[in-house]
Amino acid sequence: MLTEVGMGFHWWIGVVESRADPLKLGRLQIRMYSDHTDDLEAIPTSDLPWAQPLQPIISSAMGDIGYSPTGIVEGTWCVGFYMDGTDKQRPIVMGTLAGIPLKRPKAGKGFNDPNEKYPERINEPDVNRLARNEEDFPHQVLEDKENSRETNIERALNNEPYEQPESVYDAAYPLNHVRQTESGHIKEYDDTPNKERIHEYHKTGTFYEIDNEGTKVTRIVKDDYEIVAGDDYAYVKGSCHLTIDANATTFIRGNWEIEVGQDLTIDVGGKIDVDCVDDCDIDSGQGNGRGPGNIYLNSAT
Repeated sequence: MLTEVGMGFHWWIGVVESRADPLKLGRLQIRMYSDHTDDLEAIPTSDLPWAQPLQPIISSAMGDIGYSPTGIVEGTWCVGFYMDGTDKQRPIVMGTLAGIPLKRPKAGKGFNDPNEKYPERINEPDVNRLARNEEDFPHQVLEDKENSRETNIERALNNEPYEQPESVYDAAYPLNHVRQTESGHIKEYDDTPNKERIHEYHKTGTFYEIDNEGTKVTRIVKDDYEIVAGDDYAYVKGSCHLTIDANATTFIRGNWEIEVGQDLTIDVGGKIDVDCVDDCDIDSGQGNGRGPGNIYLNSAT
């Protein structure tokens, strides 16, 4: 029983050594300074009390509503308090502490990541490199995106080629709000004046990015599926350019109507096959057709 709830505030600072909560509540086993020793034989990680995260008011922490309290990794510095006062068996995690790590994890000692993975970098701030934007510490994703950028994309009818726009990333600290997961997924909300962006990046390189003018760039490194159960409307106010390096097929179960306000040019490098189950009519303004002009069908043979 929590016999000392509200009877005194006892706070702590510690280092996470395990997040393998058997109850899957997001709890952490944390070695607290002043309460525990770094001697793993005297107090092994398995004997540390389970500390429960204190979730924000935007998360209901009930059922599937809200956010999962699962972002903290081994080696993270945390601060919190004991719900049960001087009994010190029910720790609550209030938050995490960033720093500038000076050394890698030390094997065989407490107050370290027992997996010897975190911290991954030393002698630089823990705050995400995309949020800091320092010349000496560029984020790898910036190079990866530039190296995979598509250039010299062909357009139809010998028009000038175009290229995938460069990222306008130029964040100013502390205005870029970044979330990055362990595997490398990234989400950015950048409020840098005149460089405002929204960017979501998958570790494989698939991403979308919206710049300060509202231009959106999407790159999908593998397949893309879009299913619309109802009607679909697409309106392009400017020009539309579609380049397909492989084959294209279109299947329409119902009718297909095409209306061209001006000229229609079709340049075919091979042959054209038209298979009509019923009548196949081509009408023009010459003769008995309905259109206002001529129709020319030219063949090399």
